[in-house]
Amino acid sequence: MFDRNVNVIDVTLPGGIKTHVEVKVNNRARRINLRIDVRSSIFTLTCPTETSIPHLKIFLENNVNWLLDQLSKLPKSPDGSGVPS
Repeated sequence: MFDRNVNVIDVTLPGGIKTHVEVKVNNRARRINLRIDVRSSIFTLTCPTETSIPHLKIFLENNVNWLLDQLSKLPKSPDGSGVPS
């Protein structure tokens, strides 16, 4: 079962790039969904209630290239990193 106290998973990408993934549990979700809000530069992972944290971390590890690709498409942040804060 998912620990509802965990709202964010910190992710370190290749090259030492760090970002955060906001976790939302949805009772109606049937699968894990990862998306990015381009305006706020926030990654959001929506998952079914019964999803475990280790399963979510494996999902994120399997989608590292997608995360990197999306980060490269974002406009640069004020500090020049392009990484969402």
